[in-house]
Amino acid sequence: MLASTFWLATTFALGASAVASPVTQITKRSGSQTVTVRNSETLRFDVDGNGPLDVGSHKLAFLDNQYIIYGNQYGCGFEWYNFAAPNCTIGSFFSTAIYNSLCAPTAASGGCGRPHVIHHAASNKYILYINGGTNGYTAFKSDSPIGGFEIASTPSVGVAALAHGDFTVEVINGRGVMIYSAFDFSAGGSIWPPFHQRTYIQYLTSDYLNTTGEAWRVASPADDEVDLSTESPDIFTRNGMYYVTATNTCGFCNGTLSIVFRSSSIKGPWTRQIISADGCGGQMGSLLPIKAPSGGTTYLASMDRWVGGNNEAQHGIGMQPLYFNRDGSVKDLDCSSEAEFSFQIPSDSTGTRVAKAVTDSSALISDYSVVCDIGKNQVTQTWLNTKTGTLKEVGVNMAITLQDVPMTATIFKYENNTNFFTPSYKWTELYTETLQPANFSRSLDVVSFRPVNVTVKAGERLGISFLAYASVNAPYCRLEHTVPAFNEKKTTNGLFLNGVGQVSIRGKDGNASPVFASSGKELKWFSVVH
Repeated sequence: MLASTFWLATTFALGASAVASPVTQITKRSGSQTVTVRNSETLRFDVDGNGPLDVGSHKLAFLDNQYIIYGNQYGCGFEWYNFAAPNCTIGSFFSTAIYNSLCAPTAASGGCGRPHVIHHAASNKYILYINGGTNGYTAFKSDSPIGGFEIASTPSVGVAALAHGDFTVEVINGRGVMIYSAFDFSAGGSIWPPFHQRTYIQYLTSDYLNTTGEAWRVASPADDEVDLSTESPDIFTRNGMYYVTATNTCGFCNGTLSIVFRSSSIKGPWTRQIISADGCGGQMGSLLPIKAPSGGTTYLASMDRWVGGNNEAQHGIGMQPLYFNRDGSVKDLDCSSEAEFSFQIPSDSTGTRVAKAVTDSSALISDYSVVCDIGKNQVTQTWLNTKTGTLKEVGVNMAITLQDVPMTATIFKYENNTNFFTPSYKWTELYTETLQPANFSRSLDVVSFRPVNVTVKAGERLGISFLAYASVNAPYCRLEHTVPAFNEKKTTNGLFLNGVGQVSIRGKDGNASPVFASSGKELKWFSVVH
């Protein structure tokens, strides 16, 4: 299991070396790779198969020749506005002492949020900004983009407000830039809006550790409710134009306006567009320019696909490039479920981590979705083993909700699919293990089962079955994806379900098994045989 962390810097590949990177199709060329991302595949995993990536309010960056996603983590059980919930502490960014003094959430502070990192070329230092601290933001320095940060400053922004919110820092035309939201609670209504948020831009000082000079408002001439409720900003330039992407106020809601402002000057005036009414079911929050070796730049937008709750450990991340009209305006996002987008990245920019070596597995990348039913159902996944040797590990992506009961996993051998529908059939048990709720996180990380001295042969049919007598309102969660429809004679990788306690014959004619195949579905799993 991964350690529970509040800050997470996840290195992943936009290339073929990852177990389950955001890509679904790779075409290699000299000096470049063509990457394809799809709207139907928004659950993304790290190179060890853990995921969906637990990185909320994320920022996608390219630093030190690797793609990195920075964001908040919720897997330990952190819940928005529940100050009695556990805090997902710190990860590798900075010390526990710093976290406890600066970031422990309270009703007054709300904790810390939105880690963003930029590279200060003159000193070769990486500068981390977070939304937290006495002035609303805190800056750190490190020699690495993913750890060892020490407090360097508490920047003061140029706009006074009761609170400062979402922000980003970027290097634009060789200068550090900060763009941030300032809250105005006097505008709050009984239902909506809860407050106004005005977005401002300021340059950073030469060391990137503070703001300097005038703060310029980002708003259209209308200065209406759209302009007055902007958050989650990012900034980039293209063909001499400044672009600011943003959304409307949306606390973990699953869909809000996607907005683009553009201007020939960082000071404005700004022209506004709404490029999606619901952010393709998410909240756009990150924009990464990716330069292709053959020329041209892809402007890759990514969206938090929130699930709409106070714990977002299982949310997805949507990605698609922005496309431009001749006048520099941005075309509307394509939110259709079948949409896919291709672009080029440098072939040497996929990072250094490699995929976990597995023997058999489900698809590494697919239309995975979250299903929470272990406790309501006994869930069994089968597969055809392809290697003779010692079974070292079986891994399945699983998560906890509110359980206080254990789960039992059993690895077994069987003969054929008919066995599951046959009364009194007994499989050959190879290994069993009982896990306590403390063994799981809220995020769907890989849970590994490691049998001892279990020998298997190529061609044998193996399976793993999960049983928990949990409340049906608080079951364990898993991932599943679409596969060909179940065929009792031909299917080797089958998913079987039966309701907990459903242990007798069924059907009006008294001839139906309580076990049924979840036709066209499969868990996210792998096995390792040495």
